Amino acid sequence: MPLIQRSRRLISFAGLFLFLYLGLCVVAGVYVADGTLHPARRLLTQEEETTYADNYTYGAFYYYVQIYGFGAATSNVTPGGVI
Repeated sequence: MPLIQRSRRLISFAGLFLFLYLGLCVVAGVYVADGTLHPARRLLTQEEETTYADNYTYGAFYYYVQIYGFGAATSNVTPGGVI
């Protein structure tokens, strides 16, 4: 087999491999992005239902809290900077 024909065949296989690899990467990327943006929902377990019912009964819910002040995420909280 001549060298030119052999190199053309090698380039064809490399191009096919690259095309298939890129296609697989695109499909995997779409699947991972969709799973990240839209996580699967699941039913609550009996323990989670009980915890939610107890919280509802006693009014123990989480509320939105905003933290003000520079360095609020570190130990250098300014006086009056935390709600």
